[in-house]
Amino acid sequence: MRLLVVLAACALAACGQSSAPTEPGAPAEGVAQAGSAYQLTCADFAGVTLASLQERFGAENVVDQTLDGPEGMQYGATVIYPNDAARRLEVIWAEGAEHARAQNVLVEGQGNLWVGPHGLQVDMALADLETANGGPFDISGFGWDYGGSVTEWRGGAFSRAGCVVFARLSPAGEAHGAQGDAIFRSDSPAMQAANANVYEFGLGFPAE
Repeated sequence: MRLLVVLAACALAACGQSSAPTEPGAPAEGVAQAGSAYQLTCADFAGVTLASLQERFGAENVVDQTLDGPEGMQYGATVIYPNDAARRLEVIWAEGAEHARAQNVLVEGQGNLWVGPHGLQVDMALADLETANGGPFDISGFGWDYGGSVTEWRGGAFSRAGCVVFARLSPAGEAHGAQGDAIFRSDSPAMQAANANVYEFGLGFPAE
């Protein structure tokens, strides 16, 4: 189940504009490969449009789809590389923006190669996420539609990335003590016992 992030409460400085598009089908400038992974940066996706995505990745690799969300909802998104799980990326557009302003950019699925700010990526362990953030953060309890969502980075590196950075984790260990609609610190005994890993992350661009 993919995460839909509510951005209305986010107070954030404006992100930098994306750079000029590259040749059709080529990765965008700023989406440089690091080993086998693509870089997902706030600056690169802040000003994307449907047309710029088509220029960067090739029109045949950029497809509008209706996808399933939490609580039985559905939402529309533009999916980059929809048939390639390793490079798949979702762009959700701001309401009424007519494919001209991204609201969220989402990455999910085991083996996905996209890498976000400060090395954020799918399958990242909770302990490594704390290290990258420079300290603990807050996360919602597991076992419900919005479970495992980072709710507050507590002033860490991810809160200073240039746009809203979000992540969602799933437990691999004992999670009975970290269940339900409640907030836990990532360094709490209950959350540490859950041994969670990132399965979805993304960027958010709230309206100025």
